[in-house]
Amino acid sequence: MALVKKIGSISTLLNQSFLDSLSSQVQTDLSFDNLTELAKNYRSADKVVKETHLQGHGKELNGQDMEVMHKKELQ
Repeated sequence: MALVKKIGSISTLLNQSFLDSLSSQVQTDLSFDNLTELAKNYRSADKVVKETHLQGHGKELNGQDMEVMHKKELQ
């Protein structure tokens, strides 16, 4: 949700350091036009999306750090 809120600002989209930071952490095959369209369509998503929190514990699985939740927590 923080990313949706931050991307909603035109000044953010034009901020080169933000774009550099994002591009170093995200990999996609979407074009710039695809991303622009997504940003336009989801600009107001923060008004209708409900957030929740799951309690889990960190664990390394197959060389990847994961957050693991108990089945009861997921239900």
